[in-house]
Amino acid sequence: MGFLAKLFGTKQTKLSQQASIVPTLEISTSFSSYYVEVRQKTPGALAATSVSAWDGYASPSGGYVNYGRFQVVGKNPITNRKNKRTYEARNEEEACKCAEAAGLLGPFEVSVLPALPPTDSQISYAKDLGATIPGDACKTDVSAIISRITDEDEEPASEHLARTAHECGVKFSRYHGRKAILALARDLPSKEYSKVLRAM
Repeated sequence: MGFLAKLFGTKQTKLSQQASIVPTLEISTSFSSYYVEVRQKTPGALAATSVSAWDGYASPSGGYVNYGRFQVVGKNPITNRKNKRTYEARNEEEACKCAEAAGLLGPFEVSVLPALPPTDSQISYAKDLGATIPGDACKTDVSAIISRITDEDEEPASEHLARTAHECGVKFSRYHGRKAILALARDLPSKEYSKVLRAM
Protein backbone atom coordinates (compact mmCIF):
# COMPACT_ATOMS: atom_id res chain seq x y z
CA MET A 1 0.00 0.00 0.00
CA GLY A 2 2.85 2.36 0.75
CA PHE A 3 4.24 1.90 -2.73
CA LEU A 4 0.84 2.58 -4.35
CA ALA A 5 0.23 5.56 -2.15
CA LYS A 6 3.54 7.03 -3.16
CA LEU A 7 2.85 6.21 -6.77
CA PHE A 8 -0.63 7.75 -6.81
CA GLY A 9 0.40 10.59 -4.60
CA THR A 10 3.08 11.62 -7.06
CA LYS A 11 0.61 11.56 -9.94
CA GLN A 12 -1.94 13.60 -7.99
CA THR A 13 0.68 16.21 -7.23
CA LYS A 14 1.63 16.48 -10.88
CA LEU A 15 -2.04 16.71 -11.91
CA SER A 16 -2.77 19.41 -9.34
CA GLN A 17 0.26 21.35 -10.49
CA GLN A 18 -0.90 21.10 -14.11
CA ALA A 19 -4.43 22.15 -13.14
CA SER A 20 -3.13 25.25 -11.38
CA ILE A 21 -1.48 26.55 -14.56
CA VAL A 22 -4.04 28.96 -16.09
CA PRO A 23 -3.37 30.14 -19.63
CA THR A 24 -3.49 33.90 -20.07
CA LEU A 25 -4.84 35.73 -23.09
CA GLU A 26 -3.80 39.25 -23.83
CA ILE A 27 -6.00 41.44 -26.04
CA SER A 28 -4.95 44.84 -27.18
CA THR A 29 -7.22 47.32 -28.92
CA SER A 30 -6.66 50.69 -30.41
CA PHE A 31 -9.12 53.43 -31.33
CA SER A 32 -8.72 56.28 -33.72
CA SER A 33 -11.03 59.25 -34.19
CA TYR A 34 -11.17 62.23 -36.45
CA TYR A 35 -13.02 65.53 -36.24
CA VAL A 36 -15.31 66.62 -39.05
CA GLU A 37 -15.84 70.37 -38.95
CA VAL A 38 -19.46 71.41 -39.40
CA ARG A 39 -19.64 74.49 -41.59
CA GLN A 40 -22.21 76.08 -43.87
CA LYS A 41 -21.68 74.80 -47.40
CA THR A 42 -23.95 77.26 -49.21
CA PRO A 43 -22.11 80.46 -50.17
CA GLY A 44 -23.49 83.62 -48.55
CA ALA A 45 -26.69 83.84 -46.53
CA LEU A 46 -29.08 80.90 -46.48
CA ALA A 47 -32.26 81.55 -48.44
CA ALA A 48 -35.54 81.91 -46.55
CA THR A 49 -38.83 80.47 -47.73
CA SER A 50 -40.90 83.12 -49.53
CA VAL A 51 -43.35 85.07 -47.36
CA SER A 52 -45.97 84.38 -50.05
CA ALA A 53 -46.21 80.86 -48.58
CA TRP A 54 -47.85 82.55 -45.58
CA ASP A 55 -50.01 84.85 -47.75
CA GLY A 56 -47.82 87.78 -46.76
CA TYR A 57 -48.19 87.25 -42.99
CA ALA A 58 -45.65 89.26 -40.98
CA SER A 59 -45.17 88.75 -37.26
CA PRO A 60 -46.29 91.79 -35.23
CA SER A 61 -43.41 90.99 -32.86
CA GLY A 62 -40.72 91.08 -35.55
CA GLY A 63 -38.40 88.44 -36.93
CA TYR A 64 -39.19 85.93 -39.67
CA VAL A 65 -41.63 83.74 -37.75
CA ASN A 66 -45.29 83.04 -38.48
CA TYR A 67 -46.57 84.07 -35.05
CA GLY A 68 -46.35 86.92 -32.59
CA ARG A 69 -45.89 87.18 -28.83
CA PHE A 70 -48.88 88.55 -26.96
CA GLN A 71 -49.42 89.49 -23.36
CA VAL A 72 -53.00 88.85 -22.32
CA VAL A 73 -54.53 90.09 -19.07
CA GLY A 74 -57.77 88.47 -17.96
CA LYS A 75 -59.69 87.63 -14.79
CA ASN A 76 -59.00 84.42 -12.90
CA PRO A 77 -62.48 83.15 -11.89
CA ILE A 78 -61.08 81.33 -8.85
CA THR A 79 -59.25 84.28 -7.28
CA ASN A 80 -61.34 86.99 -8.97
CA ARG A 81 -58.05 88.77 -9.71
CA LYS A 82 -56.42 89.76 -12.96
CA ASN A 83 -53.80 87.35 -14.31
CA LYS A 84 -51.19 88.09 -16.95
CA ARG A 85 -50.16 85.44 -19.48
CA THR A 86 -47.90 85.38 -22.54
CA TYR A 87 -48.91 83.44 -25.66
CA GLU A 88 -47.42 82.76 -29.07
CA ALA A 89 -50.24 83.23 -31.57
CA ARG A 90 -50.93 84.59 -35.05
CA ASN A 91 -53.03 87.53 -33.86
CA GLU A 92 -54.82 89.05 -30.87
CA GLU A 93 -57.98 87.01 -31.46
CA GLU A 94 -56.03 83.75 -31.35
CA ALA A 95 -54.16 84.92 -28.22
CA CYS A 96 -57.50 85.61 -26.50
CA LYS A 97 -58.71 82.11 -27.39
CA CYS A 98 -55.55 80.72 -25.76
CA ALA A 99 -56.35 82.71 -22.61
CA GLU A 100 -59.95 81.41 -22.59
CA ALA A 101 -58.68 77.85 -22.99
CA ALA A 102 -56.45 78.45 -19.95
CA GLY A 103 -59.54 79.44 -17.92
CA LEU A 104 -59.21 83.22 -17.92
CA LEU A 105 -62.28 85.41 -18.37
CA GLY A 106 -62.61 88.55 -20.47
CA PRO A 107 -62.72 91.30 -21.31
CA PHE A 108 -59.05 90.89 -22.12
CA GLU A 109 -56.31 93.46 -22.31
CA VAL A 110 -53.93 92.43 -25.10
CA SER A 111 -50.56 93.91 -25.97
CA VAL A 112 -47.91 92.83 -28.46
CA LEU A 113 -44.52 91.84 -27.07
CA PRO A 114 -41.30 91.96 -29.10
CA ALA A 115 -39.82 88.69 -30.35
CA LEU A 116 -37.16 87.17 -28.13
CA PRO A 117 -33.72 88.27 -29.33
CA PRO A 118 -31.03 85.68 -30.12
CA THR A 119 -28.65 84.89 -27.28
CA ASP A 120 -24.94 85.72 -27.43
CA SER A 121 -24.12 82.00 -27.46
CA GLN A 122 -26.47 81.45 -30.43
CA ILE A 123 -24.83 84.26 -32.41
CA SER A 124 -21.35 83.00 -31.54
CA TYR A 125 -22.18 79.41 -32.55
CA ALA A 126 -23.86 80.53 -35.78
CA LYS A 127 -20.78 82.54 -36.72
CA ASP A 128 -18.54 79.55 -35.95
CA LEU A 129 -20.67 77.59 -38.45
CA GLY A 130 -20.07 80.28 -41.07
CA ALA A 131 -23.66 81.51 -41.01
CA THR A 132 -24.83 84.99 -41.95
CA ILE A 133 -27.48 86.29 -39.54
CA PRO A 134 -30.04 88.89 -40.72
CA GLY A 135 -30.01 91.99 -38.55
CA ASP A 136 -33.66 91.67 -37.49
CA ALA A 137 -33.61 87.90 -36.84
CA CYS A 138 -35.16 86.69 -33.59
CA LYS A 139 -34.08 83.80 -31.38
CA THR A 140 -36.19 81.28 -33.33
CA ASP A 141 -34.75 82.47 -36.66
CA VAL A 142 -31.15 81.99 -35.52
CA SER A 143 -32.00 78.56 -34.11
CA ALA A 144 -33.54 77.69 -37.50
CA ILE A 145 -30.41 78.80 -39.39
CA ILE A 146 -28.20 76.76 -37.06
CA SER A 147 -30.34 73.65 -37.55
CA ARG A 148 -30.25 74.09 -41.35
CA ILE A 149 -26.45 73.82 -41.19
CA THR A 150 -26.09 71.10 -38.55
CA ASP A 151 -28.86 68.97 -40.13
CA GLU A 152 -27.24 69.39 -43.57
CA ASP A 153 -30.59 70.74 -44.77
CA GLU A 154 -29.46 74.03 -46.29
CA GLU A 155 -32.00 74.18 -49.10
CA PRO A 156 -35.03 76.30 -48.13
CA ALA A 157 -38.28 74.47 -47.49
CA SER A 158 -40.56 74.41 -50.49
CA GLU A 159 -43.38 76.93 -50.65
CA HIS A 160 -45.89 74.05 -50.72
CA LEU A 161 -44.51 72.57 -47.50
CA ALA A 162 -44.30 75.97 -45.78
CA ARG A 163 -47.88 76.84 -46.79
CA THR A 164 -49.26 73.48 -45.62
CA ALA A 165 -47.42 73.66 -42.29
CA HIS A 166 -48.60 77.25 -41.78
CA GLU A 167 -52.22 76.33 -42.51
CA CYS A 168 -52.00 73.36 -40.14
CA GLY A 169 -50.82 75.57 -37.28
CA VAL A 170 -47.10 74.83 -37.08
CA LYS A 171 -45.17 77.72 -35.52
CA PHE A 172 -41.89 78.14 -37.40
CA SER A 173 -39.45 80.49 -39.09
CA ARG A 174 -39.05 81.16 -42.78
CA TYR A 175 -35.47 79.96 -42.18
CA HIS A 176 -36.49 76.50 -40.97
CA GLY A 177 -35.59 73.65 -43.33
CA ARG A 178 -37.83 70.76 -44.30
CA LYS A 179 -36.41 68.42 -41.63
CA ALA A 180 -37.04 70.91 -38.83
CA ILE A 181 -40.57 71.71 -40.06
CA LEU A 182 -41.42 68.02 -40.10
CA ALA A 183 -40.04 67.65 -36.54
CA LEU A 184 -42.15 70.59 -35.34
CA ALA A 185 -45.23 69.17 -37.06
CA ARG A 186 -45.04 65.98 -34.97
CA ASP A 187 -46.85 67.82 -32.16
CA LEU A 188 -49.91 68.32 -34.38
CA PRO A 189 -52.98 66.07 -34.30
CA SER A 190 -52.50 63.08 -36.59
CA LYS A 191 -54.75 64.45 -39.36
CA GLU A 192 -52.78 67.71 -39.68
CA TYR A 193 -49.45 65.91 -39.31
CA SER A 194 -50.38 63.63 -42.20
CA LYS A 195 -51.07 66.68 -44.38
CA VAL A 196 -47.62 68.12 -43.62
CA LEU A 197 -46.03 64.74 -44.24
CA ARG A 198 -47.69 64.50 -47.67
CA ALA A 199 -46.42 68.01 -48.51
CA MET A 200 -42.82 66.88 -48.06
